[in-house]
Amino acid sequence: MFGSAGSLAHDLSMGQIFCCTTVKNTNGGHWQIPALPGFPECGILSTEALVFDNGKRDELWQKYQCELVDMETAAFAELAASGVFGSARVGAIRFVSDTYDILPELDPLTNKFTGKFPTEVRNQISKNSKALRA
Repeated sequence: MFGSAGSLAHDLSMGQIFCCTTVKNTNGGHWQIPALPGFPECGILSTEALVFDNGKRDELWQKYQCELVDMETAAFAELAASGVFGSARVGAIRFVSDTYDILPELDPLTNKFTGKFPTEVRNQISKNSKALRA
């Protein structure tokens, strides 16, 4: 699984790439998924809504101690734990798409992410492309 995630930790930068090995959700779910070589590990929290408010980010960081936040990884981890993927190697690679200082570009009509990433993100994906294909 590859994609974007927001930063809950204050010290993360746009475009950093992580392998999410600890996965939690706000309903009390907690899973471990394998580390993939070549990427630093972190924890990720899956929520039911986008989190752009820095006060909410701080609250979630304090409660869950996860560096990243998204809306999908917990579902992926739950499927992996149930054996849906069989013997396939699974992993969750996420890049930081927004931080305390930089929000992602949102469509003003739908309030959804436009898919346009800043240069920092594109550069990190390009730099790590070999490891991402492994």
